[in-house]
Amino acid sequence: PYSRMLAELASGRCALSGTSLWSADLDAPGLRASSVLIPEGRFGAGLYTSPDNARALAARTRADLGPLRAVSNRNWKPDWRVLGALGLAELRHVQNWDSMVRTLLAGRADLVLAPFQPGEEMVLQHAEGTLVPIPEVKVFLYGARAFGLARAGPGQEELARALERGLSALRAEGRIERAYRECGFYTPRVRAWRTLNPKRE
Repeated sequence: PYSRMLAELASGRCALSGTSLWSADLDAPGLRASSVLIPEGRFGAGLYTSPDNARALAARTRADLGPLRAVSNRNWKPDWRVLGALGLAELRHVQNWDSMVRTLLAGRADLVLAPFQPGEEMVLQHAEGTLVPIPEVKVFLYGARAFGLARAGPGQEELARALERGLSALRAEGRIERAYRECGFYTPRVRAWRTLNPKRE
């Protein structure tokens, strides 16, 4: 879980996160952030639902979302804040991603936030089943993302310097931007889709 990753880094039991974390969460004792991987205003996300949920799939405006129910984890602060501002009928706390998918597929909720997926249809494949984005709408999550590092520990300064050298080289070659584009995270397919919240607060 996300909160466990932060705790492991802060305690020094782990040296470096294997995925990007919210930079705001890394401004805490025992933690530090790498240079930014995903800048503010670039984290677009889809409202994913069951392919059988006709009511959710028909939503195109914030008013249409009013009767719908969402699932998220209240510890995922950017997700929770955006969903909480959309005027949904219900925002339910669910502990983990697998349970969120099961809740949607069982019809006990209507939508969840997720990054756009690669492929023409941007379908999200999960062991429990398939989710699809509600067409023509998207949101932006507030904040930048970076790798998280433990502030103290053997070799941490050397690790931080090596990481920044690598990130600087990848950034100069355009490889970070290209990787996010090729995996579907930055996708031109949703460029014209309606944004349901401001890109920045």
